Amino acid sequence: MSVEEISLDLNRKEPPDEFDVILAKVKKFAAVAGVIGGAFGLCFSIAAWLLTDKPLSRGHFAMPFICGFGLSAMVTGVALLLAPESFFNSETGREYMQAIGTRNVRSAKIAITVALLLGCVAAFVLALGALQIAGIIA
Repeated sequence: MSVEEISLDLNRKEPPDEFDVILAKVKKFAAVAGVIGGAFGLCFSIAAWLLTDKPLSRGHFAMPFICGFGLSAMVTGVALLLAPESFFNSETGREYMQAIGTRNVRSAKIAITVALLLGCVAAFVLALGALQIAGIIA
């Protein structure tokens, strides 16, 4: 093997897995969702500061970050929930499986479902709090 052949082999890149391409798009969408969630959290914090007598500044300061990261994580979670089992055998999929803490695809999807349900409950509670602060509900 000559030096030219070795350099050609080192520069060659494998084509990306089909789900890796989709996951890249999901990450972009999740970033946009995070910005929208952060904007919603900022609006919630400003409304709470203006409408309450004694606002809790620590909780209101964290609200844009909580909403932004939460919405971004939920979008990524839905994508992982809908991912085919073959994705979890790829290198990227194994990283997600390690982060979840399991080697079984079914238990990973159950953990993702539980996390998404908890996220929906948290969003519902935040929405009720926002409506209560605004005086729409008692």
